Amino acid sequence: MIHYAPQARQRISDEAIERFHNECAMIQSDVKHRYLLIHCLFIFLIINLTSTQICQNDIPDFFYNVSFAGPLFDQSIYTITTSNFSVLSPIGTNVFTFNVQPQTNYTRPSFISTSVTGRALNITPGIITVTSNDPSFIVTSLSNGSYALVTNTFPLNYFSPYNRYLFNLIATQTYPNRPLVSSTAIVQINLENYNVHAPIFIPSNQIFSISETAIIGTRFGTVYASDADNDGIIYSISSSQFSIDSLTGVLQLQQTFQSSPASQYFVSVTASDDGTSCLPARSPCPRFSTTTIITINVTAVNKRSPQFLNQICGSTISFYESNIIGANITTLTVFDDDRGENGQISISFPSEQSRTTVSGLRNTAYSQFYMQQLTQTSTTRTAVLRTNTSFDYDAPGAARVWYLFVLATDNGTPQRQSFCSLRINLLDLNDNPPVFIMTSWNYTIYRSAFGNSNNARFLRIIASDADSGLNGMINYYIGTINVPYFTINQTTGTIILRNNIPGVFSLDVNQFPITFQVYAQDRGSPPRVSEANATVTIYYNNGNDPPPARWSDPRYEELNFPIIEKYYERYSDRPIFNDTYGFNGTIIYQLTSQTSSIMTVSSPFPNTYIPFSDAPVSKNGNIFSSGIVVTSGLHAEIQSVYLIYIRVLVNPPLIGSTTITLIDQNDQIPTFDIRSIVLSVVENESGNRIIAQIQAFDRDVDYPNNYVQYRLNGNLSDSEVNGNFFVASN
Repeated sequence: MIHYAPQARQRISDEAIERFHNECAMIQSDVKHRYLLIHCLFIFLIINLTSTQICQNDIPDFFYNVSFAGPLFDQSIYTITTSNFSVLSPIGTNVFTFNVQPQTNYTRPSFISTSVTGRALNITPGIITVTSNDPSFIVTSLSNGSYALVTNTFPLNYFSPYNRYLFNLIATQTYPNRPLVSSTAIVQINLENYNVHAPIFIPSNQIFSISETAIIGTRFGTVYASDADNDGIIYSISSSQFSIDSLTGVLQLQQTFQSSPASQYFVSVTASDDGTSCLPARSPCPRFSTTTIITINVTAVNKRSPQFLNQICGSTISFYESNIIGANITTLTVFDDDRGENGQISISFPSEQSRTTVSGLRNTAYSQFYMQQLTQTSTTRTAVLRTNTSFDYDAPGAARVWYLFVLATDNGTPQRQSFCSLRINLLDLNDNPPVFIMTSWNYTIYRSAFGNSNNARFLRIIASDADSGLNGMINYYIGTINVPYFTINQTTGTIILRNNIPGVFSLDVNQFPITFQVYAQDRGSPPRVSEANATVTIYYNNGNDPPPARWSDPRYEELNFPIIEKYYERYSDRPIFNDTYGFNGTIIYQLTSQTSSIMTVSSPFPNTYIPFSDAPVSKNGNIFSSGIVVTSGLHAEIQSVYLIYIRVLVNPPLIGSTTITLIDQNDQIPTFDIRSIVLSVVENESGNRIIAQIQAFDRDVDYPNNYVQYRLNGNLSDSEVNGNFFVASN
């Protein structure tokens, strides 16, 4: 736009008008610039009519604004041939470099010399930016007007129109006080195809259905995949049950279903391209494949029994006596993948009637527990076994082991069910401290009885702990400081000489009697200490007086050996013995006087019955013989270890202890906890299949006595059973 000011009018010199006229005449000589000439005449008339001075811009500046062009590309068209570029080019690949420069006095069209007015034309170069109008490519600036065109996507689309990219590069130059200007160049990139895409399944996860009664060759669906490279597709399947047409993707049954097929099959199907997209230009050509998992549902009747998961059946579950009523003992998860009501599961204890065995015995353990069923999720249902009462492990006669059966039933037609057996163990907490069987212990050492021995054992202090396991195992400690001569065996509680004492002969009679305190601590976590200590007083007779009584064999002070569980049934009239340990059953002791004194057998724990007693005493001078006899049947399933106190009634008494461990024998019969069960099978089924799992339990302690095996009782079963059913031995 031309601006003028009437108040500042001045005549334009004849010379200026003449020069302007000459410039217009030059333009007139060019036919191609006639249109511009009209503008020149129009401007000339304005100048003559107004006789005013052009303000703010010189005339050359005016033509600059009218005729100025954008930056200059070094080429107007850039062409990349097929042999130079592949669709496989990664992001950031340099396609080509080019140069862009600003316009100058010599490149600017319609440039008018500054000699018209003598004023310098403002030709300060502006900022140049170059962009691509195709987002698949971007322009990066290098230096000195150089730029690079690089890829911005991967892979490039070979199937663009005419297998090429055609777009513009746009160079824009900006100025601080003038309008921006721009120019364009054309880019054509001819693409070379290559196999860069893997096939894609449409849809990605397909679900098909087929009846379990379908015959071989039945077609039940088609898998479809496409390839962006326009390659051919070859299909394959990883299943022996089903097959697929390699060209069409049609699925068909390859093998007939077994009698109890899975309700769902998850099968891998692979689509592979043939790589024709890059042949024959490039060889060898990569091949791509895609694998998907298809779901094949098999419609079925209620042919599957509920199944307990996680190998819970037949296992042992333990819980602590401190658990409150309603405590979670364990969880049971049951699986049934039958459809609809066929797969709806119920978990419970068997009915009271079915829990009654043929002999009329009832398992009373069920009243102490209950099953809480949770909501079924898909094909699984979970139930929580909880306590229905409180427990005390240490209560006299308290049950510590229970056997439970759990029944899982579906709602199908016919109804199917499974049984699961559990052994429940009650665990002891360390809630009882050790208690000494006596709080005062006296013992006299006779030098004549021990001679020069330095490994003599004198008195055994005994404490009891109502807890079991480590909680009931006791260590003994002397609680008095600086006790001379003596120490205590921490495990047995036996008072012995210290290692630095050479023997009984070295004891100083003036130090006696020696009195000290002994305390007991169990091995539980945390350990508990006896609330009352034991006071031990030891006297010393350094003369030649013999003791009132002494064992003929020092081993009698602490006997420890096993016997068989059925000892009473086999050796009811013979004292317990173990030839392997060199013990023939006879316990011999010697008295100083000829007066007889009996040997008693008892439990060191108050108010505790033990099935053992002393054998009649036989006498030969002042030598007496007795033993320990079993008074009733032993059961390792109830108690497997006994601690027995043997005592010769003299003053002071002669005391020894015996630990007896029972060797478990196979004396328990496997027992079914249910009396009867009704099972259902589906008509016309064939092949081996599980119809139920029924377990028995055996109360024996050790393997293999408690290992149960199963078989059909051919003598009691119907004749047609043997040919149609069998029981897995394990």
